Amino acid sequence: MDTRRNSQERRYESHYKPFDEFAIEEALLTREKYDGEIVAITMGPEKANDVLRNALALTANKVQRCTDEAFVGSDTFATASVLAAAVKKIGDVDVVFCGKQSTDGNTGVVGAELAPSWAGAL
Repeated sequence: MDTRRNSQERRYESHYKPFDEFAIEEALLTREKYDGEIVAITMGPEKANDVLRNALALTANKVQRCTDEAFVGSDTFATASVLAAAVKKIGDVDVVFCGKQSTDGNTGVVGAELAPSWAGAL
């Protein structure tokens, strides 16, 4: 734990996580039923592009990586805030699917923190 930033130091793993796959699968099933487009968003360093390539391979229509030196060591609330801003920037979004948890911090709360931020961002 980095007590100066109140955030957990995390190793970034650039592989696709099983919980991400579940979210993409649900998005694909929803697109099949209702049409629309899938935009996969991640927050991370350049290595995160591997994850986005996998999303494109699974037929996501677009991808977006949020990155900035200021994001390094972000806590879950900061991560959710960045992702909410990305959703707002995309505009006209009907539903957001999130993985259950990351494999680095394993907190499982970013999706729950994103929900009110995203709803408030619209």
